[in-house]
Amino acid sequence: RQFEKRLGSRRSFSGFYRHDTGEAVVSAEGDRASTRATLIHEASHAVLGDRAPSAPVWLNEGLAEYFELLDRSGGRTYIPAQEARRGALRAQVRDGLVPSVASLLGAQRDTFYAVQDTALQRSYDQAWSVVYFLMDRPSSRWICPPHDSPRSYALSPRKDGAWRRKESST
Repeated sequence: RQFEKRLGSRRSFSGFYRHDTGEAVVSAEGDRASTRATLIHEASHAVLGDRAPSAPVWLNEGLAEYFELLDRSGGRTYIPAQEARRGALRAQVRDGLVPSVASLLGAQRDTFYAVQDTALQRSYDQAWSVVYFLMDRPSSRWICPPHDSPRSYALSPRKDGAWRRKESST
């Protein structure tokens, strides 16, 4: 009930995080994988809110979207490829539905979230794509997703504290 009360007309969401109160609410009505992804997504907001409370909304949502599929299996931590999301982004570009990068990067919280569900999903997709681009740079010292195949990469710490990719077939 609290979840429905807080979300109002945006019933397609399965969770939210309130930066002003530090409150995260997650619906457990979906399957286990969806609930887990939502928990990680909302926890990402809590961590970023604690470490960088004035982070722009695109970075906040982009990082949450990026890390929500984080998984640990067989002693390895990895982020699987999001081929469906990349396909959706290609279609958005093809159909002229992608605003300029400047407009995404300059979006304020109220304008980012003020759009309807379909346009809001595009905003989340675009924020994810910018974070994905930043995280996937070869010289990056950050955790990196795969970039050319539907495979996942296991993450392995280097001696200098950075992370490297080790290809695994999944």
